[in-house]
Amino acid sequence: MRRTAPIIALAASFASTAASAQAVPDYASAMESAARDERAGRPRDAATSLEALAMAYPEDHVLSLRLGWLWFGVGVYDRAQTHYARALALSAEQSFDARLGLAWTLLRLHEATAARAQFERLAAQRPDRADVREGLALSRAAEPRAVRAWASLWIGAQIYQHHPQRRFSLSVAPSVTVQLFDRLELGATYRAVSYDLATPQPGRPPTFDRFTQQEFHASLGLVRPSFTLRLHLGRLWDPQNSLAPATVLGVSGRFAAHGQLVAEASATIFSDVTVPRVALAWAAALTPAWSLGPTGSVQLVDGAVGGSLGAQLAWASRGWGLSLAGRWGDERRLTSLNESLTFATNDRIRGAASVAFRAPLGGGISLAVQYEWLHLLTGDATRATDAEAHFLTAAVLGAW
Repeated sequence: MRRTAPIIALAASFASTAASAQAVPDYASAMESAARDERAGRPRDAATSLEALAMAYPEDHVLSLRLGWLWFGVGVYDRAQTHYARALALSAEQSFDARLGLAWTLLRLHEATAARAQFERLAAQRPDRADVREGLALSRAAEPRAVRAWASLWIGAQIYQHHPQRRFSLSVAPSVTVQLFDRLELGATYRAVSYDLATPQPGRPPTFDRFTQQEFHASLGLVRPSFTLRLHLGRLWDPQNSLAPATVLGVSGRFAAHGQLVAEASATIFSDVTVPRVALAWAAALTPAWSLGPTGSVQLVDGAVGGSLGAQLAWASRGWGLSLAGRWGDERRLTSLNESLTFATNDRIRGAASVAFRAPLGGGISLAVQYEWLHLLTGDATRATDAEAHFLTAAVLGAW
């Protein structure tokens, strides 16, 4: 009995060791399997499979670095931060790649001050790296500041074809937005549109007239890293337009949702009717530069439901930008809170397409140009008429 006890203990020890060995995944096989998953477009599966390996090899710098990269790629930034920080610690704070990954991860987690500190250390080592310079600039721009300001001046010309009254118009719209302590946002936009009209007269030459529509829009917003909420108040006036004056009330929001989701709800109180409207636009991120997504709106005018469906494609990188958008539907007396714009007309917008381009000029100044085409069904009292409008707009934008 005394001899069998040591034998039993030894056997138990061997069994425990064998079971532990079976529980530890094979390093080479696990890495190859993760690489296959990543090549097949399944980075999340690759990261999940390597987590078990990381528990068995907690001192493996390369494995921690790879897990940081995989989790960053799928947008799970808290896990990416854990693995990049471990890789940096395992390298005695010497790994350039681990610090670079950690810096970008901190920036995505909206920890701008911590990200800036890491990017500054990287810039001291490799000032020639474009990704380091870009990250440093972005982190500095994202750090909390007492005051941020944006201003713009938009100048446009609108040309109408086959319209029973409108021939052309000119517009100007200055705008300013101030953000305080990265929490409170105040915005104001003024718009003046001067119309040139030719009204048909049966049996006589048309009468020509010119009038100016004016608008003022103000907004108050709450700013957070993942969303912005705004309250809107606007006023439109024009003594020669029977639909005016008009008052705009509304709320809008921008939300981080694998890209950006923009939503707004408004009520425009015209002299004869109140028009409620809801609109959504989702710019889903395809890559860090490209986005694609749907747009839609629903409104109610005199008991008739209208709205639109469309799509938008955009590219933006280092201050440059290009966007294409289109929609189809039936919209009348449209108000866009995010554009600070109200159409005080009974023309029905049946379709629209636009292209916009933006280029940085330096010093926080950018130049933007935009063309928009509208297919209209006019509100002529005698008969419906198809018409077209061509909107040409240029702007100088500033951000400080």
